[in-house]
Amino acid sequence: MFNEDTIPPAYVMDREHWQITGVRDFERFFQALPSLAPVPSLVAIAGGALASELREALRGFEQEPDSSMSGILTSEFHRAVCVPASDTAMRALIAFAREHAEPESGMFFALFTAAGPILEWYDAPDDPISVILQIPEQSVASFAGAAGGTYQRSD
Repeated sequence: MFNEDTIPPAYVMDREHWQITGVRDFERFFQALPSLAPVPSLVAIAGGALASELREALRGFEQEPDSSMSGILTSEFHRAVCVPASDTAMRALIAFAREHAEPESGMFFALFTAAGPILEWYDAPDDPISVILQIPEQSVASFAGAAGGTYQRSD
């Protein structure tokens, strides 16, 4: 019997999307991220060493996704740290990234709302960033430039 609850979430990269390559600097990535974020949206951070210092740096920002957001992200994010995609929370992440090695800042990043994922970045900083096509090209171009990368449409 078909049960929608058993269908795993799809990866953004598995459908047509904007692909951003060349982003290597987490500080620039976190600084640019709010430009793609509708309100309300969350940033999920997972993988890597995820140092206890990261949780400490994000204390006061960490937020559990509400029930409307459950089941939206892929399994890599089941134990993720989630924070609002706000300038204030991103400044805390920027300060953390400035003082710590990349794996301590995470390896998997997602920007999402109750409607679904907007951006996914797996195996950061080595793999490309995937952004849904519903984000206007001008916004993607601006984000990619600010984050230090280039973009193209990908099938």
